[in-house]
Amino acid sequence: MGDPAQPAIGPAATTSPKSPRSPKSPGSSVETNQPAGETLLVADDNLEEFDGDGDSAYGVAENERLDVQHDLFLLTFDGRLHVANLDTEPHRVLDAGCGTGIWSIEFADKHPESHVTGIDLSPIQPSFVPPNVTFFVDDLEDDWNFSSNFDFIFARFCTGSIVDWPRFFKQSFSFLNPGGVIELQDIIYPMCSDDGTLTQDTPLKRWSDMLNDAFAGMGRGMDSAKAYPKQLAEAGFVDIEVVREKWPTNHWPKDKKYKQIGIWNTENILNALGALSLAIFTRPKEESGLGWSVAELEVLLAGVRKDMRDTRIHGYWQISLHLIIWTRDNYTAAAESNCRCASATMRLKKIDFRDVQADLDLGVPVKFNSSFHTADEAPDLPIPSELPSSFRRWLPLILRSRNIEERDLQIVRFTPAMTRLLVDASSASIHTRVLNKALAEDLEEEVGPAFEVPGRAAVHSYEDIVLQLTTSSRARITMTNYLRKRLDEPLELYFLPFDERMKTEMEYRVFCAPETLDICAISQYQWHKPWRFGKKTDREMEIIAERILAGAREIRLQILSDLRGPSDELDDMLRRQGVTFDVWYDDARDKVELVELNTFGVRSACGACLFHWVKDRDVMYGVGDGEVEFRVVI
Repeated sequence: MGDPAQPAIGPAATTSPKSPRSPKSPGSSVETNQPAGETLLVADDNLEEFDGDGDSAYGVAENERLDVQHDLFLLTFDGRLHVANLDTEPHRVLDAGCGTGIWSIEFADKHPESHVTGIDLSPIQPSFVPPNVTFFVDDLEDDWNFSSNFDFIFARFCTGSIVDWPRFFKQSFSFLNPGGVIELQDIIYPMCSDDGTLTQDTPLKRWSDMLNDAFAGMGRGMDSAKAYPKQLAEAGFVDIEVVREKWPTNHWPKDKKYKQIGIWNTENILNALGALSLAIFTRPKEESGLGWSVAELEVLLAGVRKDMRDTRIHGYWQISLHLIIWTRDNYTAAAESNCRCASATMRLKKIDFRDVQADLDLGVPVKFNSSFHTADEAPDLPIPSELPSSFRRWLPLILRSRNIEERDLQIVRFTPAMTRLLVDASSASIHTRVLNKALAEDLEEEVGPAFEVPGRAAVHSYEDIVLQLTTSSRARITMTNYLRKRLDEPLELYFLPFDERMKTEMEYRVFCAPETLDICAISQYQWHKPWRFGKKTDREMEIIAERILAGAREIRLQILSDLRGPSDELDDMLRRQGVTFDVWYDDARDKVELVELNTFGVRSACGACLFHWVKDRDVMYGVGDGEVEFRVVI
């Protein structure tokens, strides 16, 4: 046993942090302490002054120092890139504040099935990286606009870099898949000492305290990790586990591991000392600095360097490790709701193709595919908003469902002037089905630049997209409505990679009732043609319909788990209005994938396919026996 009078420094080297998967109440946190009976790490009294290198102005370059810091974390956590116990291989990983990118690259090498996205304000990452790594220069405090959610978010040494941590955690929460994990590794200022050898009058302690106070004055406190558990819980996370480690000032501990950590940490701190201190100490007080002269700072830093090498001072920095699982609350509620939905039986209703054909012959169908009903037909129902089901809002889920990477997405943005030109061109092209030659040159000159994205290959060519836009009635309506609204933001078009397997005859429309979002009805999307499985036996048709329904229920579960709750106005509106969503069924792979979400309701613009919003209202709104009615044309 160690002498309890000597300073302890973290758990013994044989102690490993607990798995983040242990069940706890929502918002709870557990901090691992020195286990009773473990050998304490004590100071080695047979030491001379440590002979370390100078600071970064004279020593290693900053990028090299950051890589040394990476090795320091590996040493601290016994060679592990992450401590979180990832039950399954994470498909998408975010390295928030990736620095030189060394963690992203090493993680990608060890997990070839994962794709790692590294984000940092500084473009200091290497050019040659594994194919499953992508780096972006961006600000994590801006609105996140990733097209897909992540399974694992990793952030290390971001303290002092982020002002609004609650917002960072809320965005992390929104962009994590259900059951996903976030791991935070951070240092905590000011410095500590368990035996009082780091006194208030030492330059090292003074520097540490003043540095933290100055950063706090700018809203970037270096002790931000202390508030992480509370802020994470408020963002909705559960299973919050906190592990504390320590980085000694030098090689003063007796324990070999922490002695080695101290040696590396001396190198790390002394090489960062000048760069870390200069701006904050010499900036005027009115600019949130300390107002020191460079000469005054150099005197202080000389003392700091001396204290860092002094093995009689048993100082250390706390290293905080937070392991957190995405909230199970929404996911559990969604799963329970899906179980209730799954308990509903299915009724396969076969519509005679002759009835459909007769309805089509009328010019305007009266029995099927109704939409835009008037207030007279449904005086108790308002016109539903299209905003909650917008493609932009649900794009991450669509990409996940169809296993499409964000980098494979093409987004084209049109200004109002570009949109007006496309509408003008469509006036003739929509009838001739060919591009209006009179406006072809203007289109290429004015609209063409919207397709130029440096460094990225287009999914679809300019010619293909313009032809589709100018010959599609639906596109013309969308562009015309956009111009009528006189919006300031551009009109965005999203293009996904072409999949030759995906045909309209393989699509289905799923109707989910308001409030519960239970699936009440499903129709083949191509309602005016015989079902592609219509020649199979009755039992075979039922089996196929059941498989499609099962896939639709899984997508419904994903939609429910992606809802951000009553605090999000649009998501709450979607639940109150109900929703329809389109899926396609690939029978070769027996897989159902999400195409898009649409509005729901009698007065919506959404076509009812083989249903009629007014005549089949009870069925579509879930009033009655609770069965899911699945309609196909035979």
